[in-house]
Amino acid sequence: MNKDGTGAMNMGKTWEKAGWTLAALAWANVVTVAVLYMLYPGYIDHGEPAISAMIWKMLGGAKAYYPLESAERITNIYGPVAYLWHMWPLALFGGSITASKVAACLGAVLMTPALFLLARKAGPVAGWTLAFLTGIYTIVIAFPVVIRPDAILFLLIAFAVFAVARAGDWRWKASLILGLAAGLAVNIKLHAAIYLLPVGLYHLAAGNWRHLPMMAVAAMAAAVAFFLLPTFPLMDYLAWLGPISAKENNWMLGWYWEVALYYFPFLFLALGRRRPLDLAEKIYLGAYGLCILVTLFPATKVGGGSHYFLPFLPLAADLIRRLSADSPNGRQKIAVTVFALFALAGSFQAERRFFKKLEWAKSREVVAEISAVLDRYKDKRVQMTVGRVDTDLGTQLSYHYYSWRNLPVFRGNPYTMDAGIMMELTKLGVPFPDEAIRRIETCHTQVWLVPKDGEPMNLTGYYNQQVFPEAARAAFFAHHTKVSSGAFYDIWECRP
Repeated sequence: MNKDGTGAMNMGKTWEKAGWTLAALAWANVVTVAVLYMLYPGYIDHGEPAISAMIWKMLGGAKAYYPLESAERITNIYGPVAYLWHMWPLALFGGSITASKVAACLGAVLMTPALFLLARKAGPVAGWTLAFLTGIYTIVIAFPVVIRPDAILFLLIAFAVFAVARAGDWRWKASLILGLAAGLAVNIKLHAAIYLLPVGLYHLAAGNWRHLPMMAVAAMAAAVAFFLLPTFPLMDYLAWLGPISAKENNWMLGWYWEVALYYFPFLFLALGRRRPLDLAEKIYLGAYGLCILVTLFPATKVGGGSHYFLPFLPLAADLIRRLSADSPNGRQKIAVTVFALFALAGSFQAERRFFKKLEWAKSREVVAEISAVLDRYKDKRVQMTVGRVDTDLGTQLSYHYYSWRNLPVFRGNPYTMDAGIMMELTKLGVPFPDEAIRRIETCHTQVWLVPKDGEPMNLTGYYNQQVFPEAARAAFFAHHTKVSSGAFYDIWECRP
């Protein structure tokens, strides 16, 4: 080492460049995954075709939410902002699998740039911090890139955190943005205000209490504004919340190690800090840790998961920036390097599993077969339903082919029953309506696509309950006949 310290300085610069290089590569990887998935002619999440089909109906004037007892068994209780975010590509480019995924994939691509804006002033550890946080969300890459609210909620939280970080220049505008963001977050997921609570408390404790009334009004206005539109009936939305929130929790899960990564700011602080935290920073850090614990409650419900913690990443980036402002020491540098490499190694395995689910050739064949059926029956009303086969593996494969149920909807066909939604309704004990049975009997849908060799309208859901009642199955077999079969689907026609 040179006596003047240039050797150590050069080594430090090399380490910093390595962090930025790794962060850039991690982001390039996310871009590649997002683009490939956007072009993939299918879906990996069973909820994606349901949401895109619902959005397509909304573009035609349908409501987003229906009463629990309605014959329309298609309600997803994502908030209006989530629907609107995924709506614009379908409105702009038309109904297609690719268009339905544009917003989700764009959101996933923008997540690392958002983190960059928050972490770029973290000094020497900025690049490694960005690589670390990108690695965390790449571990659950199957959620940001699919048609879900995760990416847009992440970006909204990031913008609010950025506004608070600029509060010295933006002043009351930062408070207004924070209030609006809280209202919009609730409009995406009902519990989403918890992600903004830590930074909100910090903002108030930093001397902005006088802005609280303005923030509260802005939050309330943003929360209710979209429900003034007839597309989003508030009372029907609220009617779903109570029963859904009563779902049981599953605490025996294997992803708690992922949640532990979100506590890295505490480790970073413990390894070295030259000045004590001020009161506002203590409140910020304490509330951050507490809110992560509280989020375990919705995350462990059936259908939840570690992706519920993704919106905390912008706060983690902001906290690390604040904690490293007085120059990180060697132990902190080692810690962020190790954690970045660990997260990226975990993301590699997660991404490997993600790509194994993509069956390009077979998916193209499925789409071609459905398109041929829709062309053949272009003058009739066509819908897809589920079908049970004799083996568990066969039933899983049958439900997989149900993932293209939005394609008939994109052609203007009915969408009245979604097996995924009906699993929830069955679990909640909501009776199958007589009107739905009448529709089956009277050929409201004239042609049904059923996954090949499956018994129509027969499915045991993930709550181990039969989704369709016997009366619905009896009505189907009394009025429908299988007329042909393809490689992936059987065709059943209705006779009144």
